[in-house]
Amino acid sequence: MIMYTSLPFSLSLKDSLLGVVGAGLGCHLVFNRFEPKSPLSHAALIGLVPALLTLLLQPHFSSILQANLITFAAYYTTLLISICSYRLSPFHPLAKYPGPVLCKLTKFWLAYHGQTGKQYLYYKKLHEKYGSIVRIGPNELSITEASAVAPLMGPIGMNKGPAWEGRTSELKVKPLITIIDTHEHARRRRPWNRAFNTSSLKGYEEIISKRTLQLVNVLSQEKSGAVDLCQWICYFTYDFM
Repeated sequence: MIMYTSLPFSLSLKDSLLGVVGAGLGCHLVFNRFEPKSPLSHAALIGLVPALLTLLLQPHFSSILQANLITFAAYYTTLLISICSYRLSPFHPLAKYPGPVLCKLTKFWLAYHGQTGKQYLYYKKLHEKYGSIVRIGPNELSITEASAVAPLMGPIGMNKGPAWEGRTSELKVKPLITIIDTHEHARRRRPWNRAFNTSSLKGYEEIISKRTLQLVNVLSQEKSGAVDLCQWICYFTYDFM
């Protein structure tokens, strides 16, 4: 519980609000430049900072509740406007790539399409409209160019993004697939290298071809109309792995 007390100095209401606005802009700058990952950092920037800023506005209102509401509203409004403005501005690293405005602003729009189960159709529609490279999130692109696979995901491709860290931020020992550091990834992957060299992969062709044909036959026999493809893909991957 935070106990409020009067500050030894007093600012005008205008100056106090400017301080709150400046803090909101500063919060966006910290998230943008440093990308803090710990829940404690998030709680401090999103909750503690505006709570302390209430001390600036408290002398100008009759109740602490009113000062709280105004402070938090000003802080979050500033933060939201700053984030949206930056994501739509020409200064954003992905500004040159086309895409819907809602996709540029928030991932919630793509999450909405994802929960419908028809996200792939939405991607197809976007690529038909915007081309082979589409901005589908504030910091995310969808690329349909086959020539981009090796430069992006090959042995000397790009490093994984911070989204992978967020999935396992609290784990002491991280799964191999989520490791961003290239040296640590190479060290952990070394025991698996023999399983993924050219000769080993060639040895998997027979069983994968067999299971693929089995999957196709099963799907072709489905007469119910709707098919739970997720379930069958789970069976398929389990069989050959």
